[in-house]
Amino acid sequence: MSIAYYHELLADQTRIRAFQAAIRGAVGPDDVVLEIGTGLGTFALFAAAVGARHVWAVEGEPVIHVARALSRLNGHHDRITWVRGWVPDVEIPEQADVLIYEDFVTPLFDVRIYRMLRQAIARYLAPGGRMIPSGASVFVAPLSSVALRTKLFPLESVKDRFGLEWSPAEAYLGHLPRQDRVSPDMVVGDASVVYEVTFPRLPSLEEMEGTASWTVSRETDVHALALWFDLEPGPGLEVTNRPGDDAGPWGQLVLPLDPPLRVEAGGALTATVGYDPAPDGAPGWLRWEARSGAEVRRGHEFASSPAGLEDFDVQPETSPVAPQRTLDVENV
Repeated sequence: MSIAYYHELLADQTRIRAFQAAIRGAVGPDDVVLEIGTGLGTFALFAAAVGARHVWAVEGEPVIHVARALSRLNGHHDRITWVRGWVPDVEIPEQADVLIYEDFVTPLFDVRIYRMLRQAIARYLAPGGRMIPSGASVFVAPLSSVALRTKLFPLESVKDRFGLEWSPAEAYLGHLPRQDRVSPDMVVGDASVVYEVTFPRLPSLEEMEGTASWTVSRETDVHALALWFDLEPGPGLEVTNRPGDDAGPWGQLVLPLDPPLRVEAGGALTATVGYDPAPDGAPGWLRWEARSGAEVRRGHEFASSPAGLEDFDVQPETSPVAPQRTLDVENV
């Protein structure tokens, strides 16, 4: 990441000040603090400034050299150890009383972050230790927007652009989650909680699946579902990436419904979002479903990747040439 990226993050004062207030409330003079993904070292510097006994700041990118220079300039270099590397490969010689982590993805967890936090909490956090943020809630809401549909399927209305037929590619787009920034007027139902987290405990895979229902007041074509989260850095503090101007660096995750799902006036809409399990129980491929009456739309992240057996290093038993994978996109 370039330095410009980290400066852009610092421009989000609402998020930075919420975490600063949480650090003031959670870190005491006898505490050891561990920050994972420290970047420019902002939160590590905050922890040192409020009197932490020692701060371990871990970062895998070269920006850690800038963070180290900032700590010298701001007078906290004697109580911060800068560790270049990736968790859980780095060695921290003592357990932390407070773990700080903020580098979540738009739907909060993916398999990499979940595994990393699970290992970090087990290995580095002392029994009874605290985490910043202290909690989170993940939300889902339906979206209706012709402009959004065009953005998700840009060639849908032009089947023969450049004199070629492009429709076979659209099946993959219907299963492709997109990070975007949707406007509040696209949301056609109140946001509903999919699941909640109380850190440092991580939710099980079963707890990360949720179903929401809405009654739609007027006939509506639902084009997608949106996921986002609220973080609770500390008691009474909130950081959110809900649709709107204050969505922070994350935006929202858009889950297409293909074709759009028609909901009649006064009709019920139900949506379910969850994950397939990775072999170690971490959240793997994201999947979603929306229903209205007898109509169902399903999406599955795995089906967004065109691939054949050779892409997975799997060789068929009866043929020297690996056949291309065929997807039944309706029943994945």
